[in-house]
Parts: sequence; structure tokens; C-alpha cells
Amino acid sequence: MLKHLMLLLLTAGCSDHTLVHKVYVEDTAVEELAPDIIVTPSYVDFGHLQAGNDIGEQTITIINAGQADLELTGQGFYGQSGFLSSTPSKTTLAPGESASIDLSYDPTTYEQKSSTFYITSNDPDEAVVDIPITGYGDAPVINVDPTYNHIGPEDIGCETETEINIQNLGNLDLEISSLQLYATLPPDFSQDSSTSVPLIIAPGSNENILLHYIPTDLGLDSSQLEIVSNDPVNPLVVAETDAEGAYYDTITDLFEQAAIVKVDILFV
Repeated sequence: MLKHLMLLLLTAGCSDHTLVHKVYVEDTAVEELAPDIIVTPSYVDFGHLQAGNDIGEQTITIINAGQADLELTGQGFYGQSGFLSSTPSKTTLAPGESASIDLSYDPTTYEQKSSTFYITSNDPDEAVVDIPITGYGDAPVINVDPTYNHIGPEDIGCETETEINIQNLGNLDLEISSLQLYATLPPDFSQDSSTSVPLIIAPGSNENILLHYIPTDLGLDSSQLEIVSNDPVNPLVVAETDAEGAYYDTITDLFEQAAIVKVDILFV
């Protein structure tokens, strides 16, 4: 800010004119020093990572390009969870100094996530710095239908069949490493022998597991099919099936003849 001081010099004499001399004195105020935050990179993309196997890591660098100490006052995330951050390597940065923060992403399943990492400081012009973040998880995703099924009463000695469908909703191959059937005694359930493991199901595809039921006695029978796969979230899925054995039903038909019909019969 400039302050002006005007001195008026009045000269008297024989002249009818008055001479006025203006003298300006410039006073420059001391410029206030301030911090200036610079954050790099301005955007983080972790790319595609295999869930349960890969962890993405990225380092954020903070630089003080100002002429006063930069104080880092806070940090955090807006948006979806799944991302983590470390504490800054230092929170007070002298002019020209830098600090670092480590970001990480550990996907849990087949997913696409985005968030915003923010840093707050005493920078007078940029108190909050936002850094967009994205990440993709790659994984197989198992879907079993049905996980519970009931078969109505079945005649003893007769056979019925039911299907359990296994679908892959992820973007990597689903590998079924074990198909184990457990049943009550006597074991009236059996698994179709045409299905063997390991069973590979491509993304978007499905396979049917066929179960046979032949009741040998009266009463309720139950079974559990344990399905073990490489799904990182649901490595074990159990499909339950109940059924019931019953005796053959006896049906008696009664007919009433309303009138006597005469019939001519010829024997040859």
C-alpha cells in the first residue's frame, strides 16, 4: 500500500503566480509471507487388481512451494470405502520441503470403486486439495440356485431328480475344486457321476449339478451339497435339499349301475 505525502511550497514574490511543488514519498509495506501447497499426482488410478491376491499402492507427494511453513491439518476420503491412507511423513513443511502419504487399495471381489482423497492445510488460497481415485477388482463370483429345495413326497422305490445351478457372475474363471454330498442315513440321495472336479465355469456361464433321490423308507430325508470354489468372498457354499418317502396310495373306484341293460349274446 502506498502512502503519499504532499508538501506544498508556496513562493511569494513579484510574480502574480504561486509555484506549487508536489513531492511524493513512496512507502512500501512488507509483503506477508504464506505457504503454497502442491500435491502430485492429481489423480490416482489403481487399475485392475485380482481380489484376494493383489494390493495396489500409490504415493502422494506434498510440496511447500511458499515462503512460510505449511501445516497439514487433516486428510480423509469422500465416497466409497475400500481405500486406505497412511499418516503424512511430516505435518509441518518448511519452504521447499516435501512430505508423502501412501494410498492403498485391496479389492474384495469383482467391483469398480471410486472415491476422493482430500488434504487440508493452512494454505490461504487452497485450504482443501481433492484427489480423485478409482480402482477395479477382478474376481470370480459364485451364485448357487437354489440353496434350499424341498421335494414333495416320493413313492418308496421310485426315483426323482433335482438340479442345482452354479453360475459365475464375475469376470474371472470360477474353479469348483470340490463337490461333496452329505446325506442322512440311509443315504437316499446321490450325485450324478457325470460331474467331476475341478470344474471350470467361465464368466457369464453356468453348470447344473444333478441329484438323484430314491427313498428306501418312510420319513424325511435331507442332504447338503458343499461347493468349494475360488470365489474370494464365498469360498464355501452349501445347497440343502429335503425330500420325503411315502407308500403308494391305494385308490378304490366305485361304480353304480343305474339300470339293467339287456344284451343279446350269440355263442358260436
